[in-house]
Amino acid sequence: MRSRQLVAAALVALLVTPVAGCSEDSPPDTGAVGTSELAPENSGARAGDRALGKRAKKAAANRKKSKAQQDKARRDGNRARPAADATAEETSAAGDGADAGPETPAAEPGQSGPVRASISDPTGDVRGTLTGAPSYADLTGAELTRGAAFEVRVSFAGAVPQRQTDDRIVQVATFYDLDGDGQTDYEVWASLADDGWGTSYRTPDGARYGDASGARARPEGNDLVLTFPLTHLERAGSTAWAVGAQWGTLEQVASGTTSKDNAPDGGWARLRR
Repeated sequence: MRSRQLVAAALVALLVTPVAGCSEDSPPDTGAVGTSELAPENSGARAGDRALGKRAKKAAANRKKSKAQQDKARRDGNRARPAADATAEETSAAGDGADAGPETPAAEPGQSGPVRASISDPTGDVRGTLTGAPSYADLTGAELTRGAAFEVRVSFAGAVPQRQTDDRIVQVATFYDLDGDGQTDYEVWASLADDGWGTSYRTPDGARYGDASGARARPEGNDLVLTFPLTHLERAGSTAWAVGAQWGTLEQVASGTTSKDNAPDGGWARLRR
């Protein structure tokens, strides 16, 4: 437990996602998306603020559209039936005093099957480490699948450990740019602690950890498999995406010299439906 608490404290100070196994008594890091050094090169440190602005504008537009649709439906309904019936319904609605609320979202269009996109990454390209990085810190590729849920299978040059066995931390981060502006909108992380892999989910509104993240991580040989609901990415049918991994001691975390590897090595990959 002491190891996990130290890791969380160091990572909070650096605006890097904390390990999911940190103490629940300690307030989690709620830094904006796009602030980590693992983020794709063209994702700036203010990406979270920009994403939040985009989300706020989108939510306001959706509310305005929903209200306009409700008003139009009410007007059309009043024209289509006798005035007496319309007056009775309006009187009833006024008595209820309740807002109609947002309209129910339409069902998601059907698709023939899962959609996949993959990234390949050369071995031996881990950077920024003061000591030799293990093979399970060297990315060799990743595959993103959109089916009933999202699944990201991140592949490494060596077997992914089940638990933390020394003072080195291991973190795997996945980044998503839904609107193609080159800025991170959402992140899903997996962090290794001495009780196994934990997860976190970052949004423009903050972050959720452990079970509250809604994400799961499991090692399978040389792969780490992350799964999370479609709603984590707004049920997007297409998105730009990227993966990063880092490994090192707390001292290396503090000095920014952990080993790091990204896939792709620059920019973003693309999932298209």
